[in-house]
Amino acid sequence: MKNKYILFLTGLFLALVSTIQATTHTIVFSSYQYAPSTLSVMVGDTVVWSGSFGTHPLSTTSVPAGAASISHISSGTLYSYVVTQPGTYYYQCDIHSGLGMTGSFTASSPSSIREASPGTSLPIAVGVNSGGVSILATDKEHDNYELRITNMIGQPVWTGKLNAGDNELQVDISGFAEGIYVVSLIDSQRHIYTRKISLGR
Repeated sequence: MKNKYILFLTGLFLALVSTIQATTHTIVFSSYQYAPSTLSVMVGDTVVWSGSFGTHPLSTTSVPAGAASISHISSGTLYSYVVTQPGTYYYQCDIHSGLGMTGSFTASSPSSIREASPGTSLPIAVGVNSGGVSILATDKEHDNYELRITNMIGQPVWTGKLNAGDNELQVDISGFAEGIYVVSLIDSQRHIYTRKISLGR
């Protein structure tokens, strides 16, 4: 029974980590080029190509071992791909690759996950009040931060950004159910800091 409990907790943690990491990156294409043509992503992120596949059909030319390849997407205007393996993915327009219409993205595994315990320095302060969740940057010279609030089963309930120069953000929680949530901050080095909050009425 103890092993099943540990296995359940491990699976829950991994689901939470993959949800916290997920970001969508959009690659727009036209005029024989992809923009951006190179990109850095994390495993678990989604890459979306946006353009006319009838004019510029998409295929991957090389993907890391264990990753799904893309084979001649030739209709529609959007295609989404969930990144499952670290490494470099190469893709092209099947018709115009000879004109340089190629691109790539490199996926990395998460660099670190840091649970901030009480008293530990966190780049943000998190407070719950009647108006919502207040997120305050403790470092006034901070980079852009990605922020996420997830419920305890790892489902995102809110995502946003705290841009450089902005020091406070108020999140409306009126639609949130009572319970425990995880506030996550992802900094520019892809370090993840988390803080649990409890919402009650």
